[in-house]
Amino acid sequence: MVAKHYGRFLPQDKAALAARILNQVWEAA
Repeated sequence: MVAKHYGRFLPQDKAALAARILNQVWEAA
């Protein structure tokens, strides 16, 4: 699954990636 693939990233990278995705979602909403 995608979550398993992202699990390879470092915690900081995961947090940064999640923040970028959330920002895009808020802009699209």
